[in-house]
Amino acid sequence: MNMFAQKFSIHDFKGTWKHEHKETYEVWTRQNDSVLNGVSYKLQNGEKKISEKLKLQKLEDQIIYSAQVLNQNNAKWIDFELNNGVKDKLSFENTTHDFPNKIQYTFITKEKILVEVKDNNNQGFSFYIQKTKE
Repeated sequence: MNMFAQKFSIHDFKGTWKHEHKETYEVWTRQNDSVLNGVSYKLQNGEKKISEKLKLQKLEDQIIYSAQVLNQNNAKWIDFELNNGVKDKLSFENTTHDFPNKIQYTFITKEKILVEVKDNNNQGFSFYIQKTKE
């Protein structure tokens, strides 16, 4: 396991994160020692519009990131496994999914993360999220 992943705890994600330049948020709450539940939503006219449900879970020596996009994949959960071979970032990967194949998090600080959403050819988009509260 790489040094970054060894120091990483799923609880590093706990809290409310705001996408830079958008009214889009991720909120991660602790279910137990090995599971965080998340939700992604947009604020529209003061109302929360949930777009996806998220889960981070530690299963033995593996960390799984799961996403349920409410209007895609028949609302099925899609799992992405942490690739321990990637250095200096958390790269959750599912090479058989249509898009994305990789969801990568680079902690700039404890309160700022670069999120990269990519296909198998490393094409995609990225954005920053900033922690707004614990």
